[in-house]
Amino acid sequence: MSEYNNNATFTNDQSPKLSGSSLDITSIHFTNQIILQIRLNGEMDSTYEVTKRGINSLDSNVSRPIAGLSKIPQEVATNDNNGEDYTFDTSIVRDNLADFQVVTKLGDTMDHKMPVICTQIGELYQSVIIPHLLSKGSNRNEIGDGNHLIITVSSKIFRDKGENSDMDFGKLVFLLKTIKEMYV
Repeated sequence: MSEYNNNATFTNDQSPKLSGSSLDITSIHFTNQIILQIRLNGEMDSTYEVTKRGINSLDSNVSRPIAGLSKIPQEVATNDNNGEDYTFDTSIVRDNLADFQVVTKLGDTMDHKMPVICTQIGELYQSVIIPHLLSKGSNRNEIGDGNHLIITVSSKIFRDKGENSDMDFGKLVFLLKTIKEMYV
């Protein structure tokens, strides 16, 4: 088991309503799961379980498309239509956010922002934090694999009553940056 802590303060740039509010983050790593607590002025009101599932998580070594052909047939790629050549980008695009399943354990089940935010946090752990900790020589048994997260968060961070919801992206970036700084 290992524990990490970080705190930050919202500025007017992230959200005028949250300016000066304290963001406290605690992460506890167990062998089979990671518990992440995100407090706004000491408050938490929602809990989400984020597990790595979906079509991409079945075989992480093979990159495959979400739908359709993995390769454009040559006769389609070179088809001449009215004298114009069409080119296709045949690179395969993975939707890494489809790897996660988010279940609301406590809180507003009709809030559609929070599962997206939890998915972003899950992707941060999978692609940045766990590889970073392993590169520093951490034991996988101490830090877990990041496939199972329990996130307890204050949903007030992303409530947009009377506030421009365009600020949500800035708040999300600030939250992800604060989580990442906790491990550096």
